[in-house]
Amino acid sequence: MRWSSCSGRAGTRTRVQLRIAALEFLAHYADPHAVIRLGQARLTRFLIARSRGAWRDDHAAGLITAARETLALWGTSDGSDGMDFAELAEDIAHEAEQALFLTRQIKQIDGESRTSTPTPTRPASLSLLPEWGR
Repeated sequence: MRWSSCSGRAGTRTRVQLRIAALEFLAHYADPHAVIRLGQARLTRFLIARSRGAWRDDHAAGLITAARETLALWGTSDGSDGMDFAELAEDIAHEAEQALFLTRQIKQIDGESRTSTPTPTRPASLSLLPEWGR
């Protein structure tokens, strides 16, 4: 499941919230074992809370299916994982947390720049122009 396809025709604010929800999901549940252990009901509640209701049971089911398919793809003939998903999940969680931190910083700076109105000043270059009508 592609996260970009989950936003559909949502507005900009909703798309941003869905991207944040996707990062929060990755920060907590990048390991497919963790997604399966979480279960559909708890994952649905997580998604509803983080996406402000835009993602529900169908997205949770899709993520659980993707987790199962990932384990099947990377499984070995002896039944073990062909990849250290816990270690990979730690790396992904770290990157997702950094992205969330930067997103919050940008939002804060953007909010501050919108609330502060600069005082109009006369550019220094205008004071060098000769007066009109002299």
